[in-house]
Amino acid sequence: MSTFRSLSMLERIYEKMKITISKDRSTSLKGLLICLVVLGHNKYFTSTFSLGCQEWLYCFHVSTFFILPFFYDEHMFSWSRIGLYFKRLIWPYSYMFVLLFLSNLFLYKEGDIDVGLLDTFLTGNFYTLRSYVGFQYLWFLPAMFSMLVFKDIVSSANCKLNVMIIAISIILFIVFWVFLYRCPYDKTINLMLAKFSVFSFMLGLAMMFLGLLTKKILEWKTPPFALTATFMCLCLIMIVATENSSKHNVVCWFCRAICPIIGFSCLFNFNWERFSILKEFGKYSLPIYLFHQPMNAIAHIASQKFDMCNFLSLLLTYCLVLLLSYFLSKLIYSQERIKNFLFPR
Repeated sequence: MSTFRSLSMLERIYEKMKITISKDRSTSLKGLLICLVVLGHNKYFTSTFSLGCQEWLYCFHVSTFFILPFFYDEHMFSWSRIGLYFKRLIWPYSYMFVLLFLSNLFLYKEGDIDVGLLDTFLTGNFYTLRSYVGFQYLWFLPAMFSMLVFKDIVSSANCKLNVMIIAISIILFIVFWVFLYRCPYDKTINLMLAKFSVFSFMLGLAMMFLGLLTKKILEWKTPPFALTATFMCLCLIMIVATENSSKHNVVCWFCRAICPIIGFSCLFNFNWERFSILKEFGKYSLPIYLFHQPMNAIAHIASQKFDMCNFLSLLLTYCLVLLLSYFLSKLIYSQERIKNFLFPR
């Protein structure tokens, strides 16, 4: 009986949901999120602000990107859709992986051409990317690809298949949140995840549950004030818990698990489209994401030649990296052939 109740609950989670987000608000929200991502990856941010502030930012700024697609129009599964996702996500991932690997190999003499390189490329493994390409951030692209494919499958499949996919998504969500997101854990299991051969694709499937659950919460018409108050309380608890204990504590972990859902629900109800600058950044969120990490590294090296306090270095390098990434993206988009090659639609 309990099994049937569980299946019934999962079916209700995936009822057809009508709540959507406008294109302008979505673009502006992407602009806000990419600004936060660039900030979070700035090395001076980690040395200027407390660990609690870092945990606060990391608890929702990337996760929210995974939630956004669940508020767009649904698409039925098709091979043409998969091809479209491949062009938009896997192709940029591929050439950035190669470029960063070559620069890491020849400039820093790091990374080897071995089986691990192929495994890392095929899986986008968060744990091994840095050793080959110098950065970890590329994991986002294959994970998003995986999530979008499974999202379309769920939109097209029969009820039983939906229940099975969502059940697997819930299990993976729990596994990744427990062993990836700084809960007290057994490090041997962490090493198993590091070696698991389909890392980012499993993470993408796990994030699908996060999107479905967030959409369901918004469908319940929860008052915006209640959501905002809850989010602020969770953030405060997480910051205090991190400062007084460590980031590897149960309270911090629990807040990190809940904050992406509540945080997006708060962001969803705000009129971000009023800020034209966010909309402008949002138009180029993908190329900004791809370019900002190498530029961060260059800006950090250059800034060390000047005797400035950490906060001023953070402010200058952040603005420089964000603006250079934006203008480079805009330049590429103005050249139709280059744009179609690097960022096909």
